[in-house]
Amino acid sequence: NELISYIKNISPPSFSQNIYQKMSQYQPTYQLEPKEAEKFYPSKVKEVIKSILHDFFEDKPYDVAETPRWCEQISRDIRKALTPKQDDYRDMRYSKSVKLDRYKLAIQVTIGEMKGQGLKISSKCLWDPAFDNYASYTFTTEKYYCTAMVFGTYFE
Repeated sequence: NELISYIKNISPPSFSQNIYQKMSQYQPTYQLEPKEAEKFYPSKVKEVIKSILHDFFEDKPYDVAETPRWCEQISRDIRKALTPKQDDYRDMRYSKSVKLDRYKLAIQVTIGEMKGQGLKISSKCLWDPAFDNYASYTFTTEKYYCTAMVFGTYFE
């Protein structure tokens, strides 16, 4: 009964206005392929990942309790570097040659301790090979490793 009375108290005009406001933000551009400067080039993305990982782990000791937070921070840094906003005044040194605004990015970061074991990381994707791609880089020290993978699918 409380739920039904709550639903009845929602005013339909404000609800529909919110829907129309969100819809107007995502108008179709009819751009079916990326421009040459906006294509996902794995070599350029790999350089961005490499720079971020080297800057992040510079003289940092391994701490198993901190690795979940490190993975989140690294993935946020990679996303910000690859999809810079015009009003974002952060350090732009990573994204001079890479701008992937029209790509959906999936970023996976794995950190582990080196104890003489072997590790293989693999993935499988269904995508358009003309525009979609991935890049990965592994940073290693004597104590730990970090692998970051970025998958980019073009969003029409």
